[in-house]
Amino acid sequence: IGTSLKGVSNMDFLLETSNAASLAESKKSGITELNQLQGETEYMADVLRAMGKFLPVPIVKHVLKANLQPQVGVRKMDATLLFLSIADLPTLLENHDSHAMIFEMFEEFSRILTTHGAVIGSYSVGKMMCYWGCPDPIDDPVERACGAVDDIVIAMDDMNRRRSVQMKIQIGIHCGQVHCGNIGSSTTLSFTLIGHTVDIASRLESVNRKLGTTVLVSDEVRKKAGARFNWRCLGLLTIHGITTPIRMHEYMGMTGSITLTGMKQTVVSQYADIDKHLLASGKDVGIAVLEEYITENSEDASVFKYLEFIMSKKYQTAIH
Repeated sequence: IGTSLKGVSNMDFLLETSNAASLAESKKSGITELNQLQGETEYMADVLRAMGKFLPVPIVKHVLKANLQPQVGVRKMDATLLFLSIADLPTLLENHDSHAMIFEMFEEFSRILTTHGAVIGSYSVGKMMCYWGCPDPIDDPVERACGAVDDIVIAMDDMNRRRSVQMKIQIGIHCGQVHCGNIGSSTTLSFTLIGHTVDIASRLESVNRKLGTTVLVSDEVRKKAGARFNWRCLGLLTIHGITTPIRMHEYMGMTGSITLTGMKQTVVSQYADIDKHLLASGKDVGIAVLEEYITENSEDASVFKYLEFIMSKKYQTAIH
């Protein structure tokens, strides 16, 4: 009973039910009242485990440990958000085994993200969102997010090899201030994050489709991540409703990670030069340098879409 109560007190939601049941069976007492107490304790543990399946475990722990009475209200906090989606989902769904693949992806990606300290915020069809820094601050949230991306890319490659398919994902990351807390009514609450930071992270994820990239991050993420991580700038993005254009970067991988291939290392260096011309010398000069890069790197498919993007009317205009 003491062990079970300690598990409930520590909010050990993820304790395997079979282990708990085995423990309860081995600790049966000859006293009826103690057996009843043991049964009720195990029931409480089951309830907590069930809560942990539907609600983010860190949120439940935060509320219970702080002895809070949940109520409507938000507060400002710094957070790092990651949006992930499966590219070309309608085509994938035509495969009769697609649902199994999606469930496998979510299972593995969720494991990776929570290992890196993320709170899983939501799932939808082919999409998920997670964050670091809410409801409690966490050390190095941006580095955790980038490290998780490396592991996700490796896991995605492994799944594609095992299933002989070419599934692709799209990820957007941004960090900044959010309003986080409970919205809803006195009877039903939902813990959520709102604000421009959320909107920017979501839009960066969707812009991957336009540029043919996999991971896009904001300049704020690049600055906070540190020198171990590598990027190439992909220009400025103006988002409807947000005054300041967002400087976006493609995340190429962490130094020393197998995700940062030799080709990517070369691209990082060459794009630094292109970035310098785009920002300092003007659009025409930048395009000329980019075209020279294309001539030398025709295998880099995403750069063609980037060139189309910066030459189009949508470059530095609102994307709807």
